[in-house]
Amino acid sequence: MARLCKPAVQAPEHVITMEETLDFARRVHEGRSNCRSRCA
Repeated sequence: MARLCKPAVQAPEHVITMEETLDFARRVHEGRSNCRSRCA
């Protein structure tokens, strides 16, 4: 009987929320005038 390999599943180790994404963008682009109106 043939033996099949276990299927590999790829999943991210850490999923970030939209709020965490916006906080990151604010920190990275701090001091840039064109980002404040978009990220606020």
